Amino acid sequence: GLIDDFRVSSTARYSGDFTPESKLEADSDTALLLNLGEGSGESAADSAGENHATLNGASWVEECAGD
Repeated sequence: GLIDDFRVSSTARYSGDFTPESKLEADSDTALLLNLGEGSGESAADSAGENHATLNGASWVEECAGD
């Protein structure tokens, strides 16, 4: 599958069925937010702070990069 945004929160976000936001935004409960818009390389910047990610074995595809 494809991943466009990835968020880790300090609290539960959903308790039932939900429709995800089209673009995730950081808030006070966001511990990590990767928008994955870099389009190349082996790292992704954390939009919520300084918890940047190293990507291992990932492939960038045009359908998601920079959305």
